[in-house]
Amino acid sequence: MYYDSMLWLLVFLPILVASTPLSRLLSVPELYGFGNLSIAENAQIAQLASQTGLGECQLACRLLSILNPGHVAIAGTAGYTSIPYWSVQQSEVMPACRVDASSTGTISGVVKISRLTNCAFNVKSGGHAAFAGGSNIQNGILVNLAPLNQISLSEDRTTASVGPGNTWYDVYRVLDGKNVSVVGGREAGVGVGGLTLGGGISYFSGRYGWACDNVKNYEVVLANGSIVDVSLTSHSDLYFALRGGGGSNFGIVTRFDFASFDQGFLWGGSRFYNIAQNVSLINSFYNFVNNAPTDHFAHNYIAFIYTAALGGYVGVSGPVYGKPEPNPPIFAELNAVPSLLDATSITNMSTLAVELNQTSYQRQMFRALSFKNGPGAADLMTKILNIFVQESQSLLQKNISGFLPTFALQPISLNIIEQMQKNGGNALGITTADGPLVIQNMDWGWDNEADDAIVISTMQRFQDRCNATAIAMGLGSQFVYMNYASLDELVFKSYGTENQAKLKAVKKKYDPENIFGRLWPGYFKL
Repeated sequence: MYYDSMLWLLVFLPILVASTPLSRLLSVPELYGFGNLSIAENAQIAQLASQTGLGECQLACRLLSILNPGHVAIAGTAGYTSIPYWSVQQSEVMPACRVDASSTGTISGVVKISRLTNCAFNVKSGGHAAFAGGSNIQNGILVNLAPLNQISLSEDRTTASVGPGNTWYDVYRVLDGKNVSVVGGREAGVGVGGLTLGGGISYFSGRYGWACDNVKNYEVVLANGSIVDVSLTSHSDLYFALRGGGGSNFGIVTRFDFASFDQGFLWGGSRFYNIAQNVSLINSFYNFVNNAPTDHFAHNYIAFIYTAALGGYVGVSGPVYGKPEPNPPIFAELNAVPSLLDATSITNMSTLAVELNQTSYQRQMFRALSFKNGPGAADLMTKILNIFVQESQSLLQKNISGFLPTFALQPISLNIIEQMQKNGGNALGITTADGPLVIQNMDWGWDNEADDAIVISTMQRFQDRCNATAIAMGLGSQFVYMNYASLDELVFKSYGTENQAKLKAVKKKYDPENIFGRLWPGYFKL
């Protein structure tokens, strides 16, 4: 062993003299969290250190390939294939390499190597963000969480441990067979990680709140590469921050331990309406949001969309009831609105998630606002619909290829807000004094990059007009839902001064060197 060490030093000592990231790693690996490098790894790293002209991320990617053989794909090499994203803008971004992370330790290593080489990274769970770089990165390290797809249920059936690489279809497909569920997303293709860390509207929110309100424990990789469990009793300040504060400021979540509950079949689906029914549909939704606390098993949203396949503008509703009971009394007013098509049925969560899933891979843009569901809100929603028709018509007349405009209205009823206060409350800053509220999410799709500017500016004008109308009617709300927001929207400011300050303090405590601020770009930052 002594002679092996002496031989290694004689061969590689000249390399160690120069102070480079790799020489420092080889000379003091413990300083960078790599105290167990094998002789073979040392030799490969030393050989890499002898090469000149490598950029920061070229160096990082090759180092990651040495430490994670078979799990790193370098862009531009034979056999490299891109992974899918929901929006074209995200797919157009090309990382320097992709790490298919199959363990928490691998992700810890990525963070350490990013720090060592100064190469930026980003993290992909489901990839459902609309804007470029939301969960992808140009010429940096892409951490693909897809291999972290474990799903397990505790013996007492009260905790479901879920990896962030799962989509909600993956989760429900497993849990449906056990007659158990968790508070999670409504669309099959949305990832567990992003939805939960940003909030997470669910069909079960009337009973339990949002997804972020129902995580018992998070396993998290921090900015120094250490791995911690975060709960109400362990790192409680970070537990607060992860409940709606997103992940990219605080750490990479590698496991969610959700509160689970017995859940068999339920009733629900979609209904489509002639646009002439808009007043009745809106009135039914307005009354539902106010009456939802009388039946915690009920959920509903409404949406308006232009689709040539159905002859133009149509209305949509999405009633769901957490029991296998068709058309319960809470939906009596909605049931009285004549529909063009009724696709509701007794079903399970995985089937329902597939039916709602959006599968058109286009250029996409989200925007979000909220307003109070107080007196006059039904009139406000009608005005919003009229603005939507005006603004979308201006683009339809230009024959924008693939143009698919829609907006939806989602409930934050008082019973949901009450559930948000449990376990110390979440980071969103919504109290019962603020509600009930309605979230308006705008989702427009189109085909060609040449149309980006006109579509995005029109969509922004639509949002501005809606928000100004709500404020003028005394119904404005500052809350901006992260999961529906565009990158220029002030999400954290909308959480209120106190919560924004608490989140900044948590970030400074757990990332004092601002590693994630410097090296993890892309998503919403404090």
